[in-house]
Amino acid sequence: MTRNSKIDNLRCIGTLLIVLAHVNPPHYLAEARSFDVVLLAILSGYSIAYSKNKEYSKYLVGRIKKLVFPAYICMAIVFGGSYLACTLIGKTQLYDGRTILASVFFSDQGMGYIWIVKVYLIMAVFAHILLRINDVMKSDKWAVIFVLVLITAQFGILQTPLTKCEIFNDYFAYILPYV
Repeated sequence: MTRNSKIDNLRCIGTLLIVLAHVNPPHYLAEARSFDVVLLAILSGYSIAYSKNKEYSKYLVGRIKKLVFPAYICMAIVFGGSYLACTLIGKTQLYDGRTILASVFFSDQGMGYIWIVKVYLIMAVFAHILLRINDVMKSDKWAVIFVLVLITAQFGILQTPLTKCEIFNDYFAYILPYV
């Protein structure tokens, strides 16, 4: 299987835009790069099409190994190092138990930027399902109807009391923009 250079080029652009975001660019550049994370998440899901022949469970286990384990190692280093440093210098701990637990579950209440792991995991699960649905559809007409139904469902869901539920907002609401 050959690599798709278009996807690689878009990944490069997305990565460069994320780097640009972290060097405090002028306002017009900051606005121009506002889709970088979304682009990379969508490309991550799109890449599933190229691993389509791979068994879904093997694919999912591979994504978990690539995403979750390194994140947990990073968290262990950050939380352990923070605990050790604060203990040695006699300062208040930087992270409380609630923040650590929230981080382990990739919650928005966890340490900063850990949410992106959650987005990539959501893409790994749902992009595969959407690709299977796409395979079943025989025409573009049905695909367009399906997307319109999903968009309508999203607007409907956003009008319900579910949006006041922390678990819904922390996990399920992330699915909506990427579907």
